[in-house]
Amino acid sequence: GRSRGLAGVRVTGGRYRGRRLQVPPRPVRPTTDRMREALFHVLAARGVRLPGAAFLDLFSGSGSMAVEAASRGAAAVTLVERDPRKRLCLQRNTSFVSAAVSIHIAPCERFLARARPPPGGGWDVVFVDPPFAYRRKPELLATLGRGGLLRAGAVVLLHLPAQEALPEAVAGLTCSERRSYGGAAVCLFDRS
Repeated sequence: GRSRGLAGVRVTGGRYRGRRLQVPPRPVRPTTDRMREALFHVLAARGVRLPGAAFLDLFSGSGSMAVEAASRGAAAVTLVERDPRKRLCLQRNTSFVSAAVSIHIAPCERFLARARPPPGGGWDVVFVDPPFAYRRKPELLATLGRGGLLRAGAVVLLHLPAQEALPEAVAGLTCSERRSYGGAAVCLFDRS
């Protein structure tokens, strides 16, 4: 029969459009295809250029956001996931991309505390997709804002429950836009 690992996650745009991705062992809450597509449209509308960009995917799960970024031209994608059972899935899902891929199995906080920014001064786009119960979102934003990890003009996308409130500004990052997707929302933080 058909592998259950292929349940509905596919690349929505760019050179690998239509390619199906595996979903790792539970617990995982993959970003929906529609939401992923919408977020990349939002980035394009804001003039964020993915070709040549360095993309950081925190709480990667299946790695679908990083693969989507690579499909749309990102030169380097960094995936961070704490669950070692997801490593094989991340390796499979990124095996075909032409971008430079680095996979880190570690808690995001530990990764960020030790991270060396990519060449050229840091990441251009960061996608943060913690479990909805995760309470340290402001601290994570502060680490990103203060750590010399972001290039000038970088954008941080933070996925959270629609009803959750966040500070408007944290450590030089300002929420310039908030988009709702059903019971979820995404805040776009710009580096001010």
